[in-house]
Amino acid sequence: MSDDSSSSSSSSGSGTEIDDYDDHRQREYNHKHSKKKKYFFITSRMNGLVLDVKNNGCDPGARLIMWERKSDEQVDNQMWWAHRPTRTIRSKLNGFCLDICDDRIVLNPYEKGRCEQIWLVRGEKIKNRNTSNCLDIVGANQDSGAEICSWEHNGQENQQWEFKRRNKDF
Repeated sequence: MSDDSSSSSSSSGSGTEIDDYDDHRQREYNHKHSKKKKYFFITSRMNGLVLDVKNNGCDPGARLIMWERKSDEQVDNQMWWAHRPTRTIRSKLNGFCLDICDDRIVLNPYEKGRCEQIWLVRGEKIKNRNTSNCLDIVGANQDSGAEICSWEHNGQENQQWEFKRRNKDF
């Protein structure tokens, strides 16, 4: 993810943009592009838990929570990749983007021009370009299942993140 917040959020026209939700196209897209991506876990510095798509939710609006990092092969709901042309962070599970909905972080299909899906990594924080708020663990809850929200940057550990590949730091 680029640190230049002045760049345009439009797609480069490379054909990697997902404009409409269509399950068949989504699966085809994931298969075609899965080998080109660098997947990573988004890990909380506060408690070592990782960002997780709750109950492997594949529908638009699926909630994100914190959970123990899985050790088996079924980790798609905990793996993420950065789509640099659109500055989105996407789930390996279905290619959907981190999105803000009523201050909670959810997954939604990419929507061109939707600023709530544009994220910038600034050191240990993940900042939304539109609101300037950061990814935040609600109430600094240290338990598995804690929800994720968009909140004003305060520098606390519940807003500090690390990007880690399966066996090493990102």
